[in-house]
Amino acid sequence: MKILDLSQKIVNFEGESIPRSSTNKDDTLLKHVLLTYIRSANSMGIKEHERTIIFELGSRISNTKGKIELSQGEYDSLKRLADDGKTEGSTQQKGQYIFSIEISEQVKKMINAAEDVLDGKDETEKEKVKDQKGENNES
Repeated sequence: MKILDLSQKIVNFEGESIPRSSTNKDDTLLKHVLLTYIRSANSMGIKEHERTIIFELGSRISNTKGKIELSQGEYDSLKRLADDGKTEGSTQQKGQYIFSIEISEQVKKMINAAEDVLDGKDETEKEKVKDQKGENNES
């Protein structure tokens, strides 16, 4: 599992917030960029088995403020969209990036920096390893 903060601001090279559009001066957030990628997923060559994952993830992201917990499958699908970042349509459209490098590279870094979430089993396994190594022994 991963935790991703959707409220991270997207900034330009000068470190200034990028407005969502010429008519909407609100800051562009990671959430907005991810929803655009998700809306463009059909033209980005998603795999058939990812369609439902991406659709449901779009609904979850649109209804989430702040941090969202992602399954590994959701994270992998989202990461693949962001890492590719371009359409696959006809010859004219093929390979067109959805966002500028200023935005797309930031989003990749934000996704790569998502926090790992350990479930109870993983934590128990870590404690067992520490016990075996003698790291949990108090002096």
